[in-house]
Amino acid sequence: MEKYIQGDLFSSDKVDKTTDKTIVVQTGKNASLDELFVRLSQSNFRSRFALKAKDKAYIQEKGWDTIRQHAADFIRKRLAPAFIPNDGQQTPMRGHPVFIAQHATGCCCRGCFSKWHHIPAGRKLTSEEQQYAVAVIMEWIRRQFDPKPIAKTPIHIHMKTILETERLILRELVQEDYNDLCRLLQDDETMYAYEGAFSDQEAQAWLDKQLNRYQTYHFGLWAMIRKDTQEWIGQCGITMQAYKDQEVPEIGYLLQRRYWHQGYATEAAIACREYGFNTLQFPALYSIIRDTNQASQRVALRNGMQPIDTIIKHYRGIYMPHYVFCVRKEETSPTVIP
Repeated sequence: MEKYIQGDLFSSDKVDKTTDKTIVVQTGKNASLDELFVRLSQSNFRSRFALKAKDKAYIQEKGWDTIRQHAADFIRKRLAPAFIPNDGQQTPMRGHPVFIAQHATGCCCRGCFSKWHHIPAGRKLTSEEQQYAVAVIMEWIRRQFDPKPIAKTPIHIHMKTILETERLILRELVQEDYNDLCRLLQDDETMYAYEGAFSDQEAQAWLDKQLNRYQTYHFGLWAMIRKDTQEWIGQCGITMQAYKDQEVPEIGYLLQRRYWHQGYATEAAIACREYGFNTLQFPALYSIIRDTNQASQRVALRNGMQPIDTIIKHYRGIYMPHYVFCVRKEETSPTVIP
């Protein structure tokens, strides 16, 4: 029988072993990966990979938690570094079920990882991106035992929650939000203030910008999740924007079209206002909104803001007038977030 790679490859040889020889089906981020697995199934190369009986026996012997730890170690040592001398050749075609899963899911090298998961090479993977890669690998392995997708667990419990309101959770974005983000940013009507839908590359650049903002400022645009349905419905948060030769904190929001006119944007914006004043200690908060975007202007007014200026932005070859809204902390009274 083929010998599997294990032991001294990992950071610790004290990996817990389960005494249960059956596979424990883990719930988690699986439903959000359905579209990825559809794309992978259309690749002749990726779809040819499958676990053999000896691979499944090995997984059953070691247990799900140990295999997950192996996957995390492989990703950290072989995929996560910014510079990989043998990139493209670091993952064997056999020797461990995780290796097979890496090739099947495009997590085998940084070139494939960039192509299939839109996470660029040339920089170290963040901890969230490493966790995402492990989640993809483990879900592929799980589906080798049971091809049926399993129920989606609330994604926010795995991510950093920033705020909660009566109906919403605002949490940090992660790479696996890409598909939901595309549904938002690639809708022409939703993005009319930006002169139309974004390309795949523009959507990824938008996501990268938010992730970089978390590192630089410890805040940015956050995902809006409905508490009752766990649906990803849009973004709201605080970003630093240029205004009159300075940077000012701006409350911004984007909502999927089917959730318009239900008060979600206002609810999230008020929560961000309170967070900006009370946690981030900003004396004033702004919203800079295109003159044609009347819906966002109404949200700013409901958020206690007033127009104070007009500026011109040049974007996509077009000069766009924008209203500058502002609210100052001393002008507001404590607000009960809806």
